[in-house]
Formats: sequence, structure tokens, C-alpha cells
Amino acid sequence: MQNGSPSPHDELKGLLEELFSKSLAQSIASMTGEEADVTAGSVFGSESSLLWFGWNLNPESYGALCFGGPKQPWVDLGKKILSMGDDEAPDAELIDSTLSEIASQVAGSITTFLNHQYQRQIETGPIRTQEATLPVEPGVSISFHQVRFGDGSVIPVSFRVPESLFQSLIPVKKQQEAPAPSEATAEAGKLERLFDVEMPVSISIGRAKMPLKDVVKLTTGSVVELSRSISEPVDIVVNNCVVARGDVVVVEGNFGVRIREILSKEDRMRQLTSSQN
Repeated sequence: MQNGSPSPHDELKGLLEELFSKSLAQSIASMTGEEADVTAGSVFGSESSLLWFGWNLNPESYGALCFGGPKQPWVDLGKKILSMGDDEAPDAELIDSTLSEIASQVAGSITTFLNHQYQRQIETGPIRTQEATLPVEPGVSISFHQVRFGDGSVIPVSFRVPESLFQSLIPVKKQQEAPAPSEATAEAGKLERLFDVEMPVSISIGRAKMPLKDVVKLTTGSVVELSRSISEPVDIVVNNCVVARGDVVVVEGNFGVRIREILSKEDRMRQLTSSQN
């Protein structure tokens, strides 16, 4: 790792915090119909009136995540979503259900990201709502944010991620002990970054070389003889590289190619790699 580059732990931590901010803002905006901006915030006090929303991850080794903050701003948010007036007595159960829906959307976004980014099958448990003082837990990564609305109102919020999640997703020790990748492995790793890139696929039925004087004489009805017999397979070309050969067929009125031969993986990767250089 080069000096100044973030560690895998810090990189994932930053991604999770950014995703938390975006998904929380989107969820609140969808529930209230108002734009909400979630930015970095400051530490808030450990007063007793704090409301937390948490959920377990399955498998259990990934731990549990939670976020929350001072209770009253969250209750006020629930009343706003439910279009309840300030003088109306809050329905605790209804408000709890409404705020849990926000937490559920945030939890779903984070779990979807982890499964996609790390090719895992993590599941999200039910949302738990708890009124408690600021938890003091060892091995927890904590970040502070604030939800700001157009009318200037602010909701402080803290996002807490267990270190067990980082340890499950980032095997630091194995990375340190793993041997340096070979040149071929490193080259293949670079190529994998291109696998989602769409590339043109064409079929070559043959080639011909003609003097320029014959080319300019071509007219409608002229016949160009190709350097391939009718019994030979055609080439399947990707980005000017032959990757396979096959026979021309007709599929529901369209031309197609039935693959007869595929070049070896080494030959295909060598051609694709050379074409990128």
C-alpha cells in the first residue's frame, strides 16, 4: 500500500458513512416530501432522551448496526410525516412505526451495497427501536452527522458500525501474509476491471486484397472473391480480436453464428490485453 492511501478499513468506513448519509436523506425526503441534507455533524451529549434504531446482520458474525440521536427531534419528524399538528398528542406506536420505516430503508441500502461490493449474502434483521442513553460499546466505529431541512431545523444523528463487520469483510491478516501477486495475476486483475465494458462483436466471413485500380472499378453486381472457402467456419471478432469460430445459421429470419470452436482462455486474454495496449 502506498503512503497516503487509505487502508481497506478506512476506505470501507468512509463508503458506509457516505452511503448512510445519502440513504438517510433519500428516505426522509421520500417520507416527508421535503429535501433533506445529511452532512457531517458534531458530538452531542449523552442525555437520557436518545432514540436509537438498530438491526442485526445475518450471519451473526457481521454484528449489528444502529443510528439515532436526541429523541424529541425524531418524534417531531414522525409527526411531520404523519401530518400531525404540534398540539396533537403523539401516537407513540404510530410514530415508532413511521420512523422504523426510515431505518428499514437505510438498512436495506447498506445491506444491498455490502452484498454487491463484497459478493456476500448478508440479510437484515428487523428494526429495533430503543430509547436509551448514548451506548458505550467497545469495538464500535462512530460517526456524527446532522439532518438539515429547508426551514433550518436540524436533527443530530450518530451512526455506529461494529468492528466485527470490518473484520468479516476485510481479512487484514490474510492480506498482509498473502504472497505478492505474480505478473500474470496482476495483469488478469487489471483486465477484470474491464469485464463490464460493452465491446463490439462482429463476424468475419473472409478477406480479400485488391489493387486500387480494381477497387475503383467496382459497380453494382461486381463479385469480390474472399480468401475463405464455403466450408470453412467464420471468425467471431471482438474489438478486432478473433475469439471464436463457427457456422452461419438463420435464427427467426436473422443471421446468427453457431459456435464451433473457442480460442483458449490464454489466447483470448492475450489478444484482449494486447488490444488495450
